[in-house]
Amino acid sequence: GPPPAPFREAPPMLFIRLLVLIPLSGAGCYWLTLYVTAPIIRLSHAVRQFAAGDHSIRVGSELAARKDEISQLASDFDFMASRIESLISSQRNLLRDISHELRSPLARLRVALELCRQKGEAESKKYLNRIERESERLNQLIGETLTLNRYDSGVPLPVESLIDLERLIREIVEDADFEAQGFNRGVKLVSCDNCTVKGSEESLRRAVENVVRNAVRYTSEGSVVEVSLRQSGEGKECHALVTVRDHGPGAPEDTLSMLFKPFYRVDKDRDRLTGGAGLGLAITEAAVRLHRGGVSASNAPGGGLLVEITLPLS
Repeated sequence: GPPPAPFREAPPMLFIRLLVLIPLSGAGCYWLTLYVTAPIIRLSHAVRQFAAGDHSIRVGSELAARKDEISQLASDFDFMASRIESLISSQRNLLRDISHELRSPLARLRVALELCRQKGEAESKKYLNRIERESERLNQLIGETLTLNRYDSGVPLPVESLIDLERLIREIVEDADFEAQGFNRGVKLVSCDNCTVKGSEESLRRAVENVVRNAVRYTSEGSVVEVSLRQSGEGKECHALVTVRDHGPGAPEDTLSMLFKPFYRVDKDRDRLTGGAGLGLAITEAAVRLHRGGVSASNAPGGGLLVEITLPLS
């Protein structure tokens, strides 16, 4: 039969078409390759910059218009970079604050030791007691720093089990009330629902104890710290709510969000006298976060600080 129509054309016309189509196809392939590989190359450069120490590098805004998997990857990179930058910044601030906190007791230790050398045996006993007190404070500071670092590093909880939160809160209140009576203060349990949560009992005990002891420290002399445990919400949103309310001076509104930051103090001079290292509430926040809960502080009506801890029920 006769050859197909394209082959019946004159050879010069076929060559002309090929000469037009081949460059166009090559240009199309080049554009498509560039469209796919250019953002990947940009991401690769950003990763290298980040690894070299430029933690502020971001690429999401440059690739947001694509609306495809690569733009999603860029967005994920930005989220990762922001999180790592925040963690690095927190670690730097923590190291700076630790070095500052360690200088004070170390300086007092040096002074006490020098006075011991200059005084007789009878007089040196007072300075030896001071050395012991400062050493204990240093040991506490180091222990709390290690605990906070372990929580913030994302290490899984040591032991997870079902915890009778009602029993735990009652024990904490009883112990805290016994200690508070020595300072003409008290701690009472206002209400206590039957709640069960899952997690590390040791971590939760320390988290709640830190809040209660902080409340005892700042509540007015002769007053009582009020603690309650109740179920809140419905269905899957049901959770345990622990509230601790003192009758102290409270805190300025603009500092409430900072109370759970490491080494933060509203009144630094007063807190140093009470022996606080500024890590108790930070440990509470980290421990509660590991239990998939949250903690917040507010000024209670009528005065005093109100701290609320929420924990998902098991």
